[in-house]
Amino acid sequence: MYGEAPLSSQRGAALFFLALSVAYGVVALDIETGMAGAQAAWSARTVPLILASAGCLVSLLLLYSGNDAKTEWSGDWSRALRLCALTALYALLLPRIGFFAATTAFLAIGFRTLGERRPRVLLAVPASVALVLLVLLRVALGVYLPEPLLEMLARR
Repeated sequence: MYGEAPLSSQRGAALFFLALSVAYGVVALDIETGMAGAQAAWSARTVPLILASAGCLVSLLLLYSGNDAKTEWSGDWSRALRLCALTALYALLLPRIGFFAATTAFLAIGFRTLGERRPRVLLAVPASVALVLLVLLRVALGVYLPEPLLEMLARR
């Protein structure tokens, strides 16, 4: 078409992220909620649907933010690929070592990949976030996640 700018890397990334967010939302709709979850305000699919919606919103904002040189996104693809690999590793380790250990390691390595270098932050923040999420999942949502590593340490 006349007058249209070519597809920039920002727009391409935004379209890819939009497609990924929509697919994630569709998959999230298949999450079982159980009998009580059907009427509950919060269920096992609430947070994934919020994340999918937020991803769609961010993607749309990127698509409509303009295409001038100031907003052009060059991206660090090697870092993005490392984070994707880390996410896949997290999914593999989660059932083997448990939510707390896998989430703490995932967040610490992710923070490190994104540039955080302070050891206290790399230890305290991921462990705190994982603990709060674990308590919220168990107490607020009634979701029990096995913790094989913590259970093994508790038996000793």
